[in-house]
Amino acid sequence: MSNIKRVNLSFDIDRPKDYKVYNILKDKRNKTAYIIETILASLESNNNNIDRHELKQVFMEVLKEADISIRKDDKKQINNTEDIPNEVFDIISSI
Repeated sequence: MSNIKRVNLSFDIDRPKDYKVYNILKDKRNKTAYIIETILASLESNNNNIDRHELKQVFMEVLKEADISIRKDDKKQINNTEDIPNEVFDIISSI
């Protein structure tokens, strides 16, 4: 039994996206490698879509608009204009 698997693709040239992809693929010499790299890059891009710094900025804006402050411990209070503890973002990113 071979470890090589085949997948047949069909493109409807009347659909603009199909037509565009067909034209890209027909010119590629190594179509399999191109498809593998493209799909994996797309998946990686989707996984890294949320930038931690950007998320932190958005979260800080929400807290500021809602006039909410965060208590880190009993002695020190963090105002909504200061840095948010990284633990908050660890929790959010694990969701």
